[in-house]
Amino acid sequence: MKLNAKTALLSHKVLLVPYEPHHVPTYHAWMEDEASDRLTLPEEHAMQKSWREDGDKLTFIACLPPPSPSTKTIVAGEHDIPTRMLGDVNLFLYPSSDHDGGDDAQGKKRKKKVVGEVEVMIARRDYHGRGLGREAVALFLWYVGMHKRGIVGD
Repeated sequence: MKLNAKTALLSHKVLLVPYEPHHVPTYHAWMEDEASDRLTLPEEHAMQKSWREDGDKLTFIACLPPPSPSTKTIVAGEHDIPTRMLGDVNLFLYPSSDHDGGDDAQGKKRKKKVVGEVEVMIARRDYHGRGLGREAVALFLWYVGMHKRGIVGD
């Protein structure tokens, strides 16, 4: 989703950044360790590009926060290098099966309802059990709530 293309979210435990091409090799290596469908590196690059363009997916890469709490600007390729990457958090949107978005009894158009599915992965096993997944989801859901119109309307 293009909405978060220039957005970084920072808490005391985690930094969320848009999924960019320079993240793909590390992300691809993580997927090799998971039970998901295996993709080649070129396929993974195509998937990253597709996810950036698709209006039904929102993805951030979870990273360690900058070492200095006074950091005011997050720099791509500096604060999100592979050694700082932890995993990802995603929102997938689907049309609701219980509402068709047709006309109501007065002939007015009803808004289509969507269902959102949130997924989080902390791929770095050395960071499991530290509450980073919970923190990433909380920060992500805050962002989704603040940008609901742009996300659902995108």
